[in-house]
Amino acid sequence: MIILRNNFSKLLFLSFLCFILFLPFFNKAISGDSIFYIYTAKQILREPLKPFDFQINCAEKNYHGWDVANNPPLISYFLAVCMKFFGENEKVLHLIFFGFTLFAVIGIFFLSEELKIDPFFPALLLIASPAFFVNATDIMLDIPMLAFSLWGIYFAIKEKALGWILLGLAVLIKFAAIINLPVVFTWFLLNKKLKKNLIFFLIPILFLTVWSMHNKLVYGEIQIFKKSLSVGLFFGIVKEIPLLTYIGGVLIFPLSILWISFKYNKVYIWFFIFFFSVVNLFFNLLGYPNLQNLFLGVFISSSVILIFIFAEHLKKTSFQNEIFFLIFWFFLYFLFFASVSAIIAVRYLLPLLPPVIMLSVKISEKVSGRKVFLTITVTAGIILSLFLAHSDYILANSYREIANYLKSNYTGKIYFRGDMSFRGFQYYMEKSGFICLSESIADNLSGNYLIASIFSVRTKLNPEIEKKEKRVYEKYVFTKNPFRTMSPSTNAGFHLNMYGLLPYSVSKRPLEKFTIYKIQ
Repeated sequence: MIILRNNFSKLLFLSFLCFILFLPFFNKAISGDSIFYIYTAKQILREPLKPFDFQINCAEKNYHGWDVANNPPLISYFLAVCMKFFGENEKVLHLIFFGFTLFAVIGIFFLSEELKIDPFFPALLLIASPAFFVNATDIMLDIPMLAFSLWGIYFAIKEKALGWILLGLAVLIKFAAIINLPVVFTWFLLNKKLKKNLIFFLIPILFLTVWSMHNKLVYGEIQIFKKSLSVGLFFGIVKEIPLLTYIGGVLIFPLSILWISFKYNKVYIWFFIFFFSVVNLFFNLLGYPNLQNLFLGVFISSSVILIFIFAEHLKKTSFQNEIFFLIFWFFLYFLFFASVSAIIAVRYLLPLLPPVIMLSVKISEKVSGRKVFLTITVTAGIILSLFLAHSDYILANSYREIANYLKSNYTGKIYFRGDMSFRGFQYYMEKSGFICLSESIADNLSGNYLIASIFSVRTKLNPEIEKKEKRVYEKYVFTKNPFRTMSPSTNAGFHLNMYGLLPYSVSKRPLEKFTIYKIQ
């Protein structure tokens, strides 16, 4: 493009594109684990040195905040500052967190350039990635961690002290960012610069050590070693299949993986036919519907072929340093998610995005029609991302709307059934003064209302409750948009693999259903 002759004009374009695309989602309601980070921020405003000293209901059980805190509270400290000045205003919080989105996009631009890759398309592909786009519309840890990791790795490999500080801050956002350290270690090893940079690894380790000392003094144990983190070796179809469908379905536009693989080496056409047939046969025998079989076949085949392409490209480039570095980055995080992580969600896989995107752009240099491929991939990715983000937006906002509906139409005590993941429902219920069902109050519901959603857990707190329930109202949430990010009935589990093996599905069924009961 003539108008994008230099980096400044490209970065200006990328920033403008980001703002235009994400602006419609600034009014998205609080969703997912955001409730925990907001509650932690509220506690920080009360007692700054005791961020997890609060009670929270999870799956209809009351927990101390520390017992369910899986990551350090750096982002919650940031949220606390924001809330001190602006309150819990969703629009303001989304606008502020948009800064992390932009930070990540610009970060991959400069890191790509440093690794001798045309930086413009990696930045565009990051914006167009459904995994990145949908998660960037939430107030969560994963986009900030990605942004700090990108810039940390960029400055670290340029041998700037700032890089190590940013890598340390990334670890204080999510413990998974520790994996960045062996990634950077590999870079220095490949480029024979390890000896003079080895001392700097102590900076992020120091950050983690200080936080661990705080844990021991305040809570009597070290967070990263807590049993509740469930760290260990975890394998199983419920996790490994979603890992592959997430990689093949939402990191970049899925059909683009097949396109570039067929262009790169025609043998992958036969690979695809084989893997697609095996996957379809397997899930067909399990009784999955045809459309879900199609998605499972395409996504799993795409992810497997992508791994084969990376291996072949590494060999063809004679283990070139930059290519080896990116592939090692990918496989290190891949192995972590495949083995150590107990559960999985699309947002967890965001650290895989930079190496996948940069390698895809690098590999595209070896195929014909490169610009057409990249342009269509970006365009198709943005369209798919908008559909998914819109569906997720409607679902998230339904929890704010049902809370307002209950306040306007019902009096007396209102209780609600909790859930395990999509806890925007819990956030708006509790914000409205409603009470989450728990063991301590399960026997005292007579004469009151109880509301449940599709995602509510059905724990056996009191066998008599269901006998006393009288359904008084049902409210469905529909959209003409056929895409679903969270739908147990159609096997979509974008935000948590426990709800489905796919990152998204297509359905005409309602996004959500709220059922209001009167307890006799």
